[in-house]
Amino acid sequence: MYEDSWYTLMPDLGTSKKSHSSSHSQSHGHRRKESLLQQPNETGQTHEAVPPLPNVYEQIEDTDTPPEPTVLRRASSYSDFYRVVKEQLSKDTRPRPKKIDKHSRAWEALTLSDSSHKLERHDASSLDSYDEQLLDASQQEYLLYRDQLTITERHLDGLIEDANATLKLLTSLSNSFGSVEAQTSTFQSQCEELLQEQRRLEVLADEVGTDLHYYAYLDNATRRLNAPGASRLVDDASFGEMVENIDACIVFMENHPTYRDRDTYLARYTALLTKALHLLEHGYKTSLEKVSPEVGRQIIATKSESARHALAYGRFQEMMLDSYGLIPNVHRIIRRAYDSYGQRNESCTHFETYANTANSIIYTHLTTRDRDLKVLTQSDIAEFNKEVKSLSAETASRNFIKQCFERMYNEENLFVKLFDLEPIWTQAADSVFQAIKPINTTIAHPGNLTPLVTNLQTVLQTAPLETTCNVVGLLANEYFGADLDDMESPYFIKCKQYTSQLLAHHLWPLTDTVFEAEVTKTITKAPVQDASLKIGPVVGGVASSNAHPLVKQAIKLLSMYENCMPKERSSKNSSVVFNIVRETIQVLQRAEARIQSLKAGTDPDLFMVKNLLIIKNELVSLEIGDIRNHGASMQHFVHIWDTLSPQNWVGFFSNIIGGGLWSRGTPSVTAKTLTVEDMNEQLDELLRQSIYNFTHRWGTLMNDSQNRKPGVKPIAKVEAELESLLMTAFSNQPEVVGKLKEAIEQHAQAQNDAKDEKQGLHMSVSRGSSYLFAVERLIHSLLVSPRRGERKARQIEEMDALELESAKQNPAIETAKDLFSGAVGGVAQVLIGQPFDIVKVRLQTTTQYSSAINAATTIYKNEGALAFYKGTLTPLIGIGACVSVQFGAFNAAKRWFQTRNNGAELSYPQYGAAGAFAGVSNSVLSGPIEHIRIRLQSQPHGAGRLYDGPGDCIRKLGAHNGVLSGIYRGQAVTIWREAFAYGSWFTAFEYMMNSDAARNKIDRKDIPAYKIALYGGLAGEVLWLSSYPFDVIKSKMQTDGFGANQKYVTMRDCFSKTWRAEGAAGFWKGIGPTLARAMPVSAGTFIVVEMTMRALNS
Repeated sequence: MYEDSWYTLMPDLGTSKKSHSSSHSQSHGHRRKESLLQQPNETGQTHEAVPPLPNVYEQIEDTDTPPEPTVLRRASSYSDFYRVVKEQLSKDTRPRPKKIDKHSRAWEALTLSDSSHKLERHDASSLDSYDEQLLDASQQEYLLYRDQLTITERHLDGLIEDANATLKLLTSLSNSFGSVEAQTSTFQSQCEELLQEQRRLEVLADEVGTDLHYYAYLDNATRRLNAPGASRLVDDASFGEMVENIDACIVFMENHPTYRDRDTYLARYTALLTKALHLLEHGYKTSLEKVSPEVGRQIIATKSESARHALAYGRFQEMMLDSYGLIPNVHRIIRRAYDSYGQRNESCTHFETYANTANSIIYTHLTTRDRDLKVLTQSDIAEFNKEVKSLSAETASRNFIKQCFERMYNEENLFVKLFDLEPIWTQAADSVFQAIKPINTTIAHPGNLTPLVTNLQTVLQTAPLETTCNVVGLLANEYFGADLDDMESPYFIKCKQYTSQLLAHHLWPLTDTVFEAEVTKTITKAPVQDASLKIGPVVGGVASSNAHPLVKQAIKLLSMYENCMPKERSSKNSSVVFNIVRETIQVLQRAEARIQSLKAGTDPDLFMVKNLLIIKNELVSLEIGDIRNHGASMQHFVHIWDTLSPQNWVGFFSNIIGGGLWSRGTPSVTAKTLTVEDMNEQLDELLRQSIYNFTHRWGTLMNDSQNRKPGVKPIAKVEAELESLLMTAFSNQPEVVGKLKEAIEQHAQAQNDAKDEKQGLHMSVSRGSSYLFAVERLIHSLLVSPRRGERKARQIEEMDALELESAKQNPAIETAKDLFSGAVGGVAQVLIGQPFDIVKVRLQTTTQYSSAINAATTIYKNEGALAFYKGTLTPLIGIGACVSVQFGAFNAAKRWFQTRNNGAELSYPQYGAAGAFAGVSNSVLSGPIEHIRIRLQSQPHGAGRLYDGPGDCIRKLGAHNGVLSGIYRGQAVTIWREAFAYGSWFTAFEYMMNSDAARNKIDRKDIPAYKIALYGGLAGEVLWLSSYPFDVIKSKMQTDGFGANQKYVTMRDCFSKTWRAEGAAGFWKGIGPTLARAMPVSAGTFIVVEMTMRALNS
């Protein structure tokens, strides 16, 4: 009843499921689209299903996988759980509904009942299979993983077996190689020995070959040098190489004295070298004899100066250099002895041999040149003598010097071309310059200026002094003037060198000789006329117009000498200035004695003041400082040592206590002091003496006149006479007149105060110091020159401040302040440094401690904390006294130097001298005090104690060789230590304090305390670094035994034994704790002393 097409429209469940599976797989994979060529509405597409193409190229999706996870509905109770699971499983197994189009939707309704029935049967029958499938699906991943692990395990087992087999194989191979190596080690060692022997034989063969070369070269050199034409070898390039080879052979023979026939070969090689050098010398002489006479004949034949110059230098040089190898060989030989500047070649092994040949060649050259160029020299001298007569000696001398410089420059250029070296001036005895210096020729050359000097001296000795001064001064200014510094031509540089030699070695000594003769003629031997002993009025407002004629001559000579000499030579330690001032002073002293004998109305003291001030002012205006006839080295130490001599100790300390440092007394200027002392200082002394005598006499006369002493003029006449004298001598200097009157009044007042017993010492010292400052200000007021006025004005202001300060305090109070502040500083020093000092002494005197820390810990452990202050009582008293003496003596010496410096600041050598004086003064106390302290510090602890205390120590020390010998043991080295130590201590501290004040532009009293402590600490380090070896020797000698137990006899013996036993390190044992102690101790000392002095001054 129905057609087959009807049934084909009904869905097939099996086909549907299969197609669902296929569509599902295609939905996840690659789906092919329908062809666009198929016509729409074709009827055939519903009758026949087109099978899908197999998925050939794409990966087939695994459909045997668990379902995708979904969110389950939560069960309402435990019994509801199974129902929920069942529903979910039914949802998972139910196929997805197929998408139905509108054509087949009506047909599906016809199969609804049948399809529902089939689905229910299918669900009921598939539950069990789904459970198994789910279980298999859930375990599928783990089963696969288990299979993979099984495979991997089998694979790894195989690898382990293979590795074990490989290791067994390698072990067997290693054992085989080991056995082979053991069997071949002997063979290898033998091979290595053979290789070493081969190398040794190769080196030996090379050495033998080299040594044979030094032996074999003898025949070659002998054959060449003894050949008939050997003299022609010097003109060959190989000659220099041959000489070098011979020299190398000589060096080889000298270095191998044990070789066979060494002496024979050495003698023969030496003879060959001598012969070769003689051939070179003869060859140069022969060449010179060929060229020089021909050039000399041509020079004589011509009268043109330019032609002569061209022949003497250009043509001669061209002919001498026209050789193949002679001049290069000469260069080669000379350079073996000298370098390019004529200095000795230190690498030359046979310097004497080569130097003799070089000097001989140079001598031959210079003497031959002198012979053939004598016509030029004679022409220059004749022209010079002609100019002296026609022009002037000054102009002729200048032209002659320039002409000689030009000749010397040309000769030196020729010298350099021929000998390849430059004869630079030097004092080395083995130089070319010293070799050619004694070669006397009539022509001037770089090493010999004698011909030039001889001709100049002949003219200048007979010429006026002004001519000599002008020649010397103009020569120096021409080549050393400031405006010519930019001229750097070779000729000008050489002229400066020639000028330096000419001035330093010839013209300056000549000028000094001429000045000495002039001083002797015009000052020393000049008669003193009685008419010149009067002081006339000032003429034209010039202060020196009414001076003594010989003083005017001295001023003239000083000015001339300063103008013709450089400042470095005339302003310090010039013998000419020394003689001028000394002879002038002696003439003035004779004139003063003559005035006193004549009693002609001239005041002798005023005469001296007037003339001495003029000389002093001239020295100041010329900026002439020290005037000595010798060097000024150690001058400050000479002064201080004279003060430290035993016969002057008592007087020095009495001067400190009594204020003697403020008044210099009446100095004496003797013949001895005018010979060896600084003439500038002697001039100051004599000027002070004259001012003192003048003011003292007139002050006494004023007092006598005011007191109406019988036989004395009334005060009005005395004042009028004084006014007349002063205005006549110093009419153009009213300030000088006022200062002299002020000094006379102060002196008169001081005399009155001295007579008043109620005023006592204080008033007399105060007045005396004021008078002294008035004298000093008077001197400086007269010495103000235009060039130094500002500095002198500052010095006068400083002296005013010093005078004001001296009026406040007298020297006795100042000394008491120094002593007190030093004592306070000494107490602080002991309290700070005693623990460090204990450790230092233990390290210096024993060897049981490995270091300073070990010593400190051992002392503390065995003896307790108080052991660090053993023997403190003695140094507390003694060191306090010592430091008091140190600062007292140092400040006293400072005031002494300030007085000698006219109130100016001390130089650092003076600070050092003052510090050394303080140290030596201190050694009188510090020697025995430190000796007792060291004995107490180094004695054993407990029952082994040697001394019960300081008194017992002094008694036992005195029981051996007496008290003084016992307690003053090691005093010599103590004095050395104190001088070095405190000289450097005070100098370092003063330097840092002065530098800080100058750098920050503040006064010393304004320097903060922490800086004082820092500078004091650093000065302490300097103290010990400069004197520690002496301290070690002192400690060793002061802890030494007595009698048979004594190790060291003298300081020198202790030095030598310490050196032999411990070396240089023995002199620095314990330096570590000493330097650690020095910083705080020295800092504490200086800060306490400085602050105490500030408190006392305030």
